[in-house]
Amino acid sequence: MGKSIAEAQERSAAGGGGGGATSSINGGNGGAFYYAGGGQERLSLRPPSLMKVPCRKRQRSFAGSYSSLINSNGATSAFFNSLAITPSAAKCASARLKGPLLPPLSPEHEGRKTLVLDLDETLVHSSFKPITEFDFAIQVEMEVETSRMGLQTVFVLKRPGVEAFLRAMASLFEVIVFTAGLKQYADAVLDNIDIDNCIKHRLYRDSCKFHMGGLVKDLSTLGRDLRKVIIVDNSPHCYLLQPRNAVPIVSFIDNRDDRELLDLIPFLSVISELDNVTQALGQV
Repeated sequence: MGKSIAEAQERSAAGGGGGGATSSINGGNGGAFYYAGGGQERLSLRPPSLMKVPCRKRQRSFAGSYSSLINSNGATSAFFNSLAITPSAAKCASARLKGPLLPPLSPEHEGRKTLVLDLDETLVHSSFKPITEFDFAIQVEMEVETSRMGLQTVFVLKRPGVEAFLRAMASLFEVIVFTAGLKQYADAVLDNIDIDNCIKHRLYRDSCKFHMGGLVKDLSTLGRDLRKVIIVDNSPHCYLLQPRNAVPIVSFIDNRDDRELLDLIPFLSVISELDNVTQALGQV
Protein backbone atom coordinates (compact mmCIF):
# COMPACT_ATOMS: atom_id res chain seq x y z
CA MET A 1 0.00 0.00 0.00
CA GLY A 2 1.28 3.47 -0.84
CA LYS A 3 1.95 5.99 1.86
CA SER A 4 -0.82 8.49 2.54
CA ILE A 5 -0.25 12.20 2.95
CA ALA A 6 -0.83 11.82 6.69
CA GLU A 7 1.73 9.02 6.98
CA ALA A 8 4.22 11.06 5.02
CA GLN A 9 3.66 13.95 7.39
CA GLU A 10 4.46 11.74 10.36
CA ARG A 11 7.66 10.70 8.61
CA SER A 12 8.50 14.33 7.92
CA ALA A 13 8.03 15.27 11.57
CA ALA A 14 10.36 12.51 12.69
CA GLY A 15 12.99 13.19 10.04
CA GLY A 16 13.59 16.87 10.73
CA GLY A 17 14.03 19.76 8.34
CA GLY A 18 16.02 20.41 5.25
CA GLY A 19 16.30 22.95 2.51
CA GLY A 20 14.20 23.03 -0.55
CA ALA A 21 11.27 24.68 -2.22
CA THR A 22 7.87 24.24 -0.67
CA SER A 23 4.42 24.04 -2.17
CA SER A 24 1.07 22.92 -0.88
CA ILE A 25 -2.30 21.88 -2.20
CA ASN A 26 -4.07 21.76 1.12
CA GLY A 27 -2.36 24.25 3.30
CA GLY A 28 -2.40 25.69 6.77
CA ASN A 29 -3.08 23.57 9.80
CA GLY A 30 -4.95 21.19 7.51
CA GLY A 31 -2.33 21.36 4.81
CA ALA A 32 -0.52 18.86 2.67
CA PHE A 33 2.85 20.40 1.86
CA TYR A 34 5.12 19.14 -0.87
CA TYR A 35 8.87 19.58 -0.51
CA ALA A 36 11.52 19.33 -3.21
CA GLY A 37 15.11 19.71 -2.16
CA GLY A 38 18.13 17.91 -0.78
CA GLY A 39 17.65 15.10 -3.28
CA GLN A 40 14.60 13.80 -1.43
CA GLU A 41 10.90 14.52 -1.78
CA ARG A 42 8.84 14.78 1.38
CA LEU A 43 5.29 15.55 2.30
CA SER A 44 3.81 17.20 5.32
CA LEU A 45 0.15 17.22 6.27
CA ARG A 46 -1.11 18.50 9.59
CA PRO A 47 1.14 17.74 12.57
CA PRO A 48 0.75 14.46 14.48
CA SER A 49 -0.69 16.35 17.43
CA LEU A 50 -3.69 17.27 15.31
CA MET A 51 -4.03 13.88 13.66
CA LYS A 52 -4.20 12.30 17.12
CA VAL A 53 -7.27 14.22 18.26
CA PRO A 54 -10.25 12.35 16.83
CA CYS A 55 -13.33 14.23 17.99
CA ARG A 56 -16.80 12.72 17.83
CA LYS A 57 -20.15 14.27 18.43
CA ARG A 58 -23.28 12.14 18.51
CA GLN A 59 -26.95 12.81 18.88
CA ARG A 60 -28.54 10.67 21.59
CA SER A 61 -31.83 12.48 22.09
CA PHE A 62 -32.24 16.16 21.37
CA ALA A 63 -35.12 16.33 23.81
CA GLY A 64 -32.71 15.18 26.49
CA SER A 65 -29.13 16.23 25.92
CA TYR A 66 -26.31 16.15 23.41
CA SER A 67 -23.72 13.46 23.73
CA SER A 68 -20.34 14.45 25.10
CA LEU A 69 -17.45 15.37 22.90
CA ILE A 70 -14.92 12.54 23.06
CA ASN A 71 -11.21 13.08 22.67
CA SER A 72 -9.87 9.55 22.50
CA ASN A 73 -6.23 10.61 22.39
CA GLY A 74 -4.44 13.56 23.98
CA ALA A 75 -2.84 16.20 21.83
CA THR A 76 0.87 16.79 22.14
CA SER A 77 2.10 20.15 23.35
CA ALA A 78 3.72 21.04 20.02
CA PHE A 79 0.50 21.77 18.16
CA PHE A 80 2.20 22.83 14.97
CA ASN A 81 5.65 21.39 15.57
CA SER A 82 6.14 20.16 12.04
CA LEU A 83 3.90 22.52 10.14
CA ALA A 84 5.59 24.24 7.23
CA ILE A 85 3.94 27.44 6.08
CA THR A 86 5.99 29.70 3.87
CA PRO A 87 5.96 33.44 4.67
CA SER A 88 4.38 34.17 1.31
CA ALA A 89 1.58 31.67 1.94
CA ALA A 90 0.92 33.12 5.38
CA LYS A 91 0.85 36.65 4.00
CA CYS A 92 -1.51 35.64 1.23
CA ALA A 93 -3.85 33.83 3.62
CA SER A 94 -3.89 36.75 6.03
CA ALA A 95 -4.68 39.32 3.37
CA ARG A 96 -8.44 39.51 3.79
CA LEU A 97 -10.67 41.28 1.33
CA LYS A 98 -12.81 44.10 2.61
CA GLY A 99 -16.42 43.18 3.02
CA PRO A 100 -18.03 39.76 3.50
CA LEU A 101 -16.65 36.70 1.75
CA LEU A 102 -20.08 35.60 0.56
CA PRO A 103 -22.73 37.42 -1.46
CA PRO A 104 -26.11 38.06 0.17
CA LEU A 105 -28.25 35.02 0.85
CA SER A 106 -30.07 34.00 -2.31
CA PRO A 107 -33.90 33.91 -2.36
CA GLU A 108 -33.86 30.11 -2.51
CA HIS A 109 -32.03 30.01 0.82
CA GLU A 110 -34.04 32.67 2.66
CA GLY A 111 -34.74 31.54 6.20
CA ARG A 112 -32.11 28.80 6.06
CA LYS A 113 -28.98 28.50 8.11
CA THR A 114 -25.51 28.22 6.61
CA LEU A 115 -23.59 24.96 6.88
CA VAL A 116 -19.82 25.29 6.43
CA LEU A 117 -18.02 22.06 5.56
CA ASP A 118 -14.31 21.32 5.66
CA LEU A 119 -12.91 19.24 2.80
CA ASP A 120 -9.85 17.13 3.66
CA GLU A 121 -10.30 14.41 6.28
CA THR A 122 -13.92 15.58 6.61
CA LEU A 123 -15.39 14.81 3.19
CA VAL A 124 -12.42 13.05 1.55
CA HIS A 125 -8.90 11.78 2.15
CA SER A 126 -6.16 12.50 -0.39
CA SER A 127 -2.75 10.97 -0.95
CA PHE A 128 0.16 11.75 -3.26
CA LYS A 129 1.18 8.08 -3.23
CA PRO A 130 -0.93 5.36 -4.87
CA ILE A 131 -3.19 3.68 -2.33
CA THR A 132 -4.86 0.28 -2.40
CA GLU A 133 -8.33 1.75 -2.73
CA PHE A 134 -9.23 5.14 -4.13
CA ASP A 135 -12.31 6.54 -5.81
CA PHE A 136 -10.69 8.86 -8.32
CA ALA A 137 -7.43 10.57 -9.14
CA ILE A 138 -6.82 14.18 -10.11
CA GLN A 139 -3.84 16.07 -11.44
CA VAL A 140 -2.88 19.33 -9.80
CA GLU A 141 -0.30 21.79 -11.07
CA MET A 142 2.15 22.60 -8.30
CA GLU A 143 5.78 23.36 -7.66
CA VAL A 144 7.72 20.09 -7.95
CA GLU A 145 11.17 21.62 -8.03
CA THR A 146 12.57 25.05 -7.32
CA SER A 147 11.02 27.49 -9.80
CA ARG A 148 9.46 24.66 -11.83
CA MET A 149 5.78 23.80 -11.96
CA GLY A 150 4.51 20.36 -12.84
CA LEU A 151 1.46 18.12 -12.63
CA GLN A 152 1.14 16.05 -9.46
CA THR A 153 -1.27 13.12 -9.32
CA VAL A 154 -3.43 13.02 -6.20
CA PHE A 155 -5.42 9.91 -5.26
CA VAL A 156 -8.70 10.66 -3.52
CA LEU A 157 -10.86 8.44 -1.32
CA LYS A 158 -14.40 9.65 -0.68
CA ARG A 159 -15.81 9.42 2.82
CA PRO A 160 -18.66 6.88 2.80
CA GLY A 161 -22.01 8.55 2.28
CA VAL A 162 -20.61 11.90 1.16
CA GLU A 163 -22.98 12.29 -1.81
CA ALA A 164 -26.07 11.38 0.24
CA PHE A 165 -24.91 13.72 2.99
CA LEU A 166 -24.49 16.64 0.59
CA ARG A 167 -27.92 16.04 -0.92
CA ALA A 168 -29.56 15.92 2.50
CA MET A 169 -27.78 19.06 3.68
CA ALA A 170 -28.64 20.97 0.50
CA SER A 171 -32.33 20.47 1.27
CA LEU A 172 -31.89 22.07 4.70
CA PHE A 173 -29.03 24.60 4.52
CA GLU A 174 -27.08 26.97 2.38
CA VAL A 175 -24.06 24.67 1.96
CA ILE A 176 -20.54 26.12 1.84
CA VAL A 177 -17.21 24.32 1.54
CA PHE A 178 -14.42 26.23 3.30
CA THR A 179 -11.01 24.66 2.87
CA ALA A 180 -7.46 25.69 3.69
CA GLY A 181 -6.45 24.05 0.43
CA LEU A 182 -5.56 25.68 -2.85
CA LYS A 183 -8.34 26.47 -5.31
CA GLN A 184 -7.04 24.25 -8.12
CA TYR A 185 -6.89 21.23 -5.82
CA ALA A 186 -10.19 21.83 -4.04
CA ASP A 187 -12.15 22.49 -7.23
CA ALA A 188 -10.86 19.31 -8.86
CA VAL A 189 -11.98 17.27 -5.84
CA LEU A 190 -15.33 19.00 -5.39
CA ASP A 191 -16.21 18.67 -9.07
CA ASN A 192 -15.98 14.91 -8.55
CA ILE A 193 -18.00 14.61 -5.34
CA ASP A 194 -20.61 17.34 -5.79
CA ILE A 195 -22.28 15.84 -8.83
CA ASP A 196 -25.67 17.31 -7.86
CA ASN A 197 -24.37 20.86 -7.33
CA CYS A 198 -25.34 20.86 -3.67
CA ILE A 199 -22.55 23.25 -2.67
CA LYS A 200 -23.58 26.87 -3.11
CA HIS A 201 -20.20 28.52 -2.49
CA ARG A 202 -16.56 27.45 -2.25
CA LEU A 203 -13.95 29.24 -0.13
CA TYR A 204 -10.23 28.49 -0.24
CA ARG A 205 -6.98 29.22 1.54
CA ASP A 206 -6.94 32.88 0.56
CA SER A 207 -10.11 33.33 2.63
CA CYS A 208 -8.48 31.94 5.79
CA LYS A 209 -6.73 33.97 8.48
CA PHE A 210 -3.27 33.20 9.84
CA HIS A 211 -3.69 32.94 13.60
CA MET A 212 -1.65 31.32 16.38
CA GLY A 213 0.66 29.51 13.98
CA GLY A 214 -1.92 28.17 11.56
CA LEU A 215 -4.81 28.95 9.27
CA VAL A 216 -8.24 29.48 10.78
CA LYS A 217 -11.66 29.89 9.21
CA ASP A 218 -13.15 33.04 10.65
CA LEU A 219 -16.89 32.62 10.31
CA SER A 220 -17.47 36.28 11.12
CA THR A 221 -16.11 37.16 7.66
CA LEU A 222 -18.82 35.22 5.81
CA GLY A 223 -21.45 37.93 5.99
CA ARG A 224 -23.92 35.67 7.79
CA ASP A 225 -25.58 35.88 11.22
CA LEU A 226 -23.33 33.75 13.44
CA ARG A 227 -26.38 32.49 15.30
CA LYS A 228 -27.28 30.72 12.06
CA VAL A 229 -23.89 29.31 11.02
CA ILE A 230 -22.58 25.78 11.69
CA ILE A 231 -19.14 24.48 10.78
CA VAL A 232 -18.26 20.78 10.49
CA ASP A 233 -14.50 20.29 10.64
CA ASN A 234 -12.07 17.66 11.90
CA SER A 235 -9.49 20.29 12.90
CA PRO A 236 -10.23 22.18 16.14
CA HIS A 237 -7.77 24.92 15.20
CA CYS A 238 -9.82 25.80 12.13
CA TYR A 239 -12.80 26.91 14.23
CA LEU A 240 -10.71 28.34 17.05
CA LEU A 241 -12.39 31.74 16.76
CA GLN A 242 -15.98 30.40 16.87
CA PRO A 243 -15.99 27.10 18.83
CA ARG A 244 -19.67 27.54 19.73
CA ASN A 245 -20.55 27.17 16.06
CA ALA A 246 -18.64 23.92 15.59
CA VAL A 247 -19.68 20.32 15.14
CA PRO A 248 -16.41 18.33 15.36
CA ILE A 249 -16.02 15.19 13.31
CA VAL A 250 -13.49 12.38 13.52
CA SER A 251 -10.78 12.47 10.85
CA PHE A 252 -11.39 10.20 7.87
CA ILE A 253 -8.45 8.31 6.41
CA ASP A 254 -9.51 4.99 4.88
CA ASN A 255 -12.26 3.41 7.00
CA ARG A 256 -14.80 2.05 4.53
CA ASP A 257 -17.19 1.38 7.43
CA ASP A 258 -17.17 5.03 8.49
CA ARG A 259 -20.67 6.43 9.10
CA GLU A 260 -19.86 9.86 10.50
CA LEU A 261 -21.51 11.84 7.72
CA LEU A 262 -24.61 9.68 7.61
CA ASP A 263 -24.95 9.82 11.40
CA LEU A 264 -24.75 13.61 11.29
CA ILE A 265 -27.81 13.94 9.04
CA PRO A 266 -30.48 13.58 11.77
CA PHE A 267 -28.40 15.65 14.19
CA LEU A 268 -27.98 18.55 11.78
CA SER A 269 -31.63 18.27 10.75
CA VAL A 270 -32.60 19.16 14.30
CA ILE A 271 -30.00 21.91 14.51
CA SER A 272 -31.41 23.46 11.32
CA GLU A 273 -34.67 24.21 13.16
CA LEU A 274 -33.10 26.13 16.05
CA ASP A 275 -33.20 29.91 16.32
CA ASN A 276 -29.68 30.14 17.74
CA VAL A 277 -27.29 27.27 17.01
CA THR A 278 -24.58 28.63 19.32
CA GLN A 279 -26.77 28.13 22.38
CA ALA A 280 -27.16 24.43 21.60
CA LEU A 281 -23.67 23.66 20.29
CA GLY A 282 -22.03 25.69 23.03
CA GLN A 283 -23.50 23.36 25.69
CA VAL A 284 -21.64 20.32 24.38
